[in-house]
Amino acid sequence: MSKITFLSSLFSMTDEQAMGRVQAQDDPRAFARLVERWEEPIRRLCARMTGDPHRGEDLKQDTFARVFEKRKSFRPTARFSTWLWRIALNLCYDELRRINRRGESPLDADENATVSELRGSCRTFIAARWCCGITRISSCARLPKFWRFPKAPSTHALRKVLCS
Repeated sequence: MSKITFLSSLFSMTDEQAMGRVQAQDDPRAFARLVERWEEPIRRLCARMTGDPHRGEDLKQDTFARVFEKRKSFRPTARFSTWLWRIALNLCYDELRRINRRGESPLDADENATVSELRGSCRTFIAARWCCGITRISSCARLPKFWRFPKAPSTHALRKVLCS
């Protein structure tokens, strides 16, 4: 470890101190530091809890929005990580209850859908992507699996779906 890294680690603020600054002064740099430090662990937790990486990303954003919204209720004697994880877990539990209440299931698992319904909805989506020149969609959170393409479909695949 270099001398500069060692010295900077000695003088860097803890998560609790950063949250104290956010709480008292609405310090945007302190909040950005907390988000930067915790966004990946919280995203992984939410994705693991819901089984969906896209929902995990949404819940991660909701978690940090809730942290900022509830910043005045943070107790300085508590650990920030425990408080943050509890907020994230509660949002995950709420989302899982919402999914169960709505009875959501992916379209490709729907046994009642006819081939023409699937082909029609898929055709509309592919045509829209192709016409707009979109080769990658980053936020296709609620799309069925067979609509998610790791890369743009080939012309042959487009012709097959659109013309069948």
